[in-house]
Formats: sequence, structure tokens, C-alpha cells
Amino acid sequence: MGGTLATAADEAPPANLLNAPRFSVIAYDRRGRGAGGDTAPYAVRREVEDLAAVVEEAGGHVCVHGTASGGVLALEAAPSGVPVAQLSV
Repeated sequence: MGGTLATAADEAPPANLLNAPRFSVIAYDRRGRGAGGDTAPYAVRREVEDLAAVVEEAGGHVCVHGTASGGVLALEAAPSGVPVAQLSV
């Protein structure tokens, strides 16, 4: 999960370094950023729900890396029930 101003395009270079036979890397536009849609009002809970949807689409067993505010959201998501196997902030 990128920080406040990051988009999936910004995350692509490091994501490409991690892509390997053992990993699939998903970089997505957070709510209200890049191609990510937004519906007011903003709520942290909605971003956690967005991550939960990405995790479900990915098969439900993921490692999450969050940078800056994305790290804070990842830390919020793990104890909220989003199935995160490993977390890096």
C-alpha cells in the first residue's frame, strides 16, 4: 500500500523487483488516487475494506507492505480481520 500521494504506477518499479516465481505483487491505486475511485466522505474503514477486497481477489493469503500512510492503513487492517500472513511497514 502506497503513501498518501502514491499511485500504482509509482509502486511499479519496486513491485517489479519483487515479482519472482515465488511471489505475485499487486500494486493498486488507493481510494481517491490514480485510477482509484472515491466516494465522499473519506473513512479509514473504507480503505481497510478496499484492502480486504484486494486480498480476497488475490486468494486470501497475502503479505502486505505499506509505506507511510499506507503502512498505517496496513497496521489498521491486520487486527481488523483482513487475512494478512506477514506485514511490513
